[in-house]
Amino acid sequence: MPSDCGRPIYLDRVACDFPELKIIGAHTGWPWVEELISVCYKWENVWLGIDAWMPKYLSPAILQFINSRLGQDRCLWGTNGLPWKENLRQLNELGLKPEVKRKLLRENAIQLFKLEEAPPGAA
Repeated sequence: MPSDCGRPIYLDRVACDFPELKIIGAHTGWPWVEELISVCYKWENVWLGIDAWMPKYLSPAILQFINSRLGQDRCLWGTNGLPWKENLRQLNELGLKPEVKRKLLRENAIQLFKLEEAPPGAA
């Protein structure tokens, strides 16, 4: 199958036709990163999955979106099986604001998947 079939722009029609459907554009939309970001800006039911890449390889466009007013509420972190301790170490080096990092690692998934939030200190 040609790579073109995975272009994020094709999520545009799906998001329009199914506004209640929550869509996660995986793997940062690579190599069409900015295309996925534009679809996220356009549709509130499209989320950007930050997975399959170590944080040190994230593009400036992704980092800007994560830190943006809209992006901080619409990005989800995933490791895709990569070494998670190293992922977290590199994530800490990105200089994200604590609130943005908390949303990326936890709160956005709770909201998207309608999970119950565990009480503080629960393991």
